[in-house]
This record gives sequence, C-alpha cells and structure tokens, in this order.
Amino acid sequence: MKRILIKIVINMKYHVRPYPRLEYGIKKVVNHFPALKAKLKQVGNQKTFYSSFVSTKSNRELLIDVTNVYAEDLKTGIQRVVRSIANELKNNDSLKNIDVQLVFLTDRNGYWCYRYVDEPTEMVVPKAKDIFLGLDFNAAVTEASYAGLFTDWKSRGTQICFVVYDILPILHPYWWYDGVSQAHEEWLKTIISYSDKVFCISQTVSKDVKKYMTQHTLNIQNKPSIHWFHLGADVDNSVPSKGIPENAETVLNQFRSKPSFLMVATVEPRKGHEQTLIAFEKLWADQVDVNLVIVGKAGWQVNDLIQRIRKHIELNKRLFWLEAISDEYLEKVYAASTCLIAASQGEGFGLPLIEAAQHKLPIMARDIA
Repeated sequence: MKRILIKIVINMKYHVRPYPRLEYGIKKVVNHFPALKAKLKQVGNQKTFYSSFVSTKSNRELLIDVTNVYAEDLKTGIQRVVRSIANELKNNDSLKNIDVQLVFLTDRNGYWCYRYVDEPTEMVVPKAKDIFLGLDFNAAVTEASYAGLFTDWKSRGTQICFVVYDILPILHPYWWYDGVSQAHEEWLKTIISYSDKVFCISQTVSKDVKKYMTQHTLNIQNKPSIHWFHLGADVDNSVPSKGIPENAETVLNQFRSKPSFLMVATVEPRKGHEQTLIAFEKLWADQVDVNLVIVGKAGWQVNDLIQRIRKHIELNKRLFWLEAISDEYLEKVYAASTCLIAASQGEGFGLPLIEAAQHKLPIMARDIA
C-alpha cells in the first residue's frame, strides 16, 4: 500500500503542476490528511533526498539498465538485443578504464533508484563522467524521472544515454491496448528530456525520433544528439537460452519434408499473421503442399486469431505454432526452414531479418521502411 501511495503522489504532483487552480484545490483537501501531506512534502524534497547520497565507487562506471531482463527475461527481440549488447560490453577488452556495471531500476524501498545486479542491496549513486545507458526498454524511468532521479544524476555530471527500439505505439496507437500509446509517449519525452545522446536501432527509427522532436519543440527543451546503429545476430555470444523439446527432431523433419515458410514474431495485430494465414489457406485449398511455421508467444488483441490457429484443421500437419522456444531451438528451426516471411506492418528493425540472412534464407518482407 505504501508503494502505491508514493506512486500516486508522485504522478499527481507531476500532472497537476501546470494547473494552479487544480493544484490549490488538491492542497486544500490534502491539508485534512496529515500523513498524506507529509508524504507530499517528502516527494517535494526528493531532489534534496537524492543529493544526500554519496557514491561508494571510486572508478568511473558504465551503468547499463537491464531491468526487464533481470526481472524476467521474456525472450522478446528487444531482450535478445539487451542480453547480447550487455554481454559484449561486459567482456569488451577495450573498456579497461571503466567499470561496466549492469543495473536495474526499483522502487522497493519507497523511492526510485537503480541497484547493481551483482550487488542488489547497494544503490547506484553515479559520479561525474560516469555513463548511464538505458539499454532495456524500461517504462518505469518515467516515474523515476518524476521523483527527480535523473535530475540528480544530471547535476552530478553523469552522461545519460538511451536506446530507442521504435516509437510505433505513438505512430500507430490502434495496434495496442488503450493507454499504451500515452505511456510510450511519456517515456519518449522523458528520455529525450534527460539524454545527452539517443541511440536508435535503425536509420528509420532515428528519422522517426528526429521528426517527433521537431514536432514537439515547445514541450521538450533538451536536444540530445540522435544516432543509429546496426543490429546483429550473433546468437552464440548473446547468452542464448537453452532447451530442446523431446519431439524436436520429429517436428524439424516435418519442416524439412516440404517448403516451410517461417514467421518469427509475437502474435500481435501489426505482425501480419492473419493475412499470412489467409494466404496459406488459399495455397492449401489449391493443393500447394507447403508448411507455415509460426514462432512466437501469444500477444494482445488477437484472441480470435489465436482460437483460429488452435482449432485449425492443418495444425501440426502443415500449420505449426511454436509458442515459447529457446534460442537454441530457434536456431534449428531457422536451419530447417525454406524462407522467412516478415509480414509486419511496422518495425523498429525486425531482428528475424538479420537472423534469417545469417542462415542464408530467402526473405519475403512487406515493403516498409
């Protein structure tokens, strides 16, 4: 209950600030509740609260946010990238003069802070010339920013950088549940407001972010530099998940027995699964003997499609759905397939593209940037 109260207070304080009359009315009500008033005062002094901490580290640090991977690795494309890059930086010999630290964001002690993955009881207190890299997609940074965490870090001389995988919930809100677009936009505004540099996973995403900044110059005063980089597919060195099911060889032989077209993506509205399934139903009706292989967990707003797949007459005959498989098994599925279908209507990049190319698979891709 205490954590919920703190979150409510922080968010309320942030959102009513632009409306003085509303803020005054809330203060009149709050005066009748001394405990809540005390909590509001604590939040109001949050910057002083953060500034009272002193770092116990002497060496310069590169602080890498891996919050979601640390809490629960859902094996999404983003988390595969996070594991890979974090592992590469941790083991990069060229970074000899800086301590590379994996960190996670938490509010479990009643205030937002980062803690070290290797030392979970120790709070991160950065120093001048330390570097923070928001590698994981972590929506909670918005709440942490309301509390003054990143304002404190900036005042200490910490360089702040974030990675942007895409801003599709902002550009296409109808592909997600209500509220996702607004939350994603709050996150984007937050990271732009505090970042020195923003790194995007493709040139297209960097153009989207630059365009967004141009359209919102009145609301965002900070102007970080925007960069982009290529994604890779070095699965062996990305701390891959392991595990092969007992029936794997039987399933893989079914893939090898005829042309097998592979889709690797969470089953969600934008990924094009429904359109692809309709196309294959027409092929099967015309006696074209091919497999459609779907790899990816069930997502959101696709309940009808999920039921259609589960009850399909071709399921486990020429239609296969591997809902949650390891990276080790996925490598074998790529090797046993004939072609990748990338039917998504919008992507930051689409990791399966480079993974399929590494396996020398032909790719059928929707004509998008």
